[in-house]
Amino acid sequence: MKKAVSVCVTILYYVVIFLLTLIPLAVRWALGIWVGVTFDEIVYHLTAPIEGTSSEIMNGFYLTCLIPAIAVTAIVLVVNAILRRRDAAKKIRRFVRYGALAVLVLVTGIAVYRFSSTYKMADYVRHDLYYGWHGGADIRSSDAF
Repeated sequence: MKKAVSVCVTILYYVVIFLLTLIPLAVRWALGIWVGVTFDEIVYHLTAPIEGTSSEIMNGFYLTCLIPAIAVTAIVLVVNAILRRRDAAKKIRRFVRYGALAVLVLVTGIAVYRFSSTYKMADYVRHDLYYGWHGGADIRSSDAF
């Protein structure tokens, strides 16, 4: 049972490493692709069927975001495996493991903040929360209920 939990935690760690690498890369890609648009337009394009999306855009995403995220995850996996195989001190392994995680969390936070401030996501969410739950009606008016 303890071994199964350890394997699940290790798999979860590498999934998190992958996502924390993918998000900043995707933000950088999105900031380059969607210049001068509102967050409303981005949400529309993300929810539209993918059949109309140009293969050039999808290939750009794969090359700019997906492949580097897989490569970084593989590098972290290899470094951890080498440290484990060479019987490196447990403190060094933990430092590398949690250090990589901390750096990626910081970079992801900065990227999400940059994306949010560029596209004014807070305004979009505020508007959606205010009007979205009431069928688009202004809840300040008497006919909204």
